[in-house]
Amino acid sequence: MKNRGLLAIIIFFLYQSGFSQTIGFSSGYLLNHMYDCEKENPHWNSEYTNGKGYDIVIAVEDVSVDWAKMRFSLAYEHYDGELYVRSGGLGGGGSKSAEFRKSLLSACIFPHGFTIKKKLDLQIGLQLSWLLHEEFSGKSASWSSIPYTGGSSTLEDSYDHYNSAFYIGLVGRVAYNIKIAESIYIFPQYSFYFGLSPEFREPPTETRSMRHFFGIGIEKRL
Repeated sequence: MKNRGLLAIIIFFLYQSGFSQTIGFSSGYLLNHMYDCEKENPHWNSEYTNGKGYDIVIAVEDVSVDWAKMRFSLAYEHYDGELYVRSGGLGGGGSKSAEFRKSLLSACIFPHGFTIKKKLDLQIGLQLSWLLHEEFSGKSASWSSIPYTGGSSTLEDSYDHYNSAFYIGLVGRVAYNIKIAESIYIFPQYSFYFGLSPEFREPPTETRSMRHFFGIGIEKRL
């Protein structure tokens, strides 16, 4: 099922490229910031270490769909991070520490955006991502006070997979187009991903990701 979904996305992207007026390539630096919404929970404590990575993107733009001109992109993303979470109360609880690295294939769909003075692009869209590869390590511990028991194990021994297989989020993009030749442009760009789905398939499933992308690209207007 996973391979079929990836194949369908690639075929869809190739199909749309035949209707595009612009094709581009970009790459850049990625900063991964993880978060959760459990700060008001007195039985929950979490600490995240920002990760870093990179992305490689190919995009087609100015694809006419009815009245809108849309942008589609395929990206390879690679990033890492660290976490420590602890939950529980007087009766018992558990903790988990983990380090991870993952690679994703991401498909972005940007509906009609805005261009200011034919140079500054502003776009908001939806991103769907599939896990391609993962590495993880860490420890998990649990305890109970009535009666007192406890134990620990490594994540590698406990799980075959730790990161989520599928992700969905919102993405915004700002790019400034600089003409360097007839119909050829370079563009510094910044984009921001706000994750709506869990980063991990195993606890802590409350964790989400916000990612910042700083890159530069080149495009050809057909």
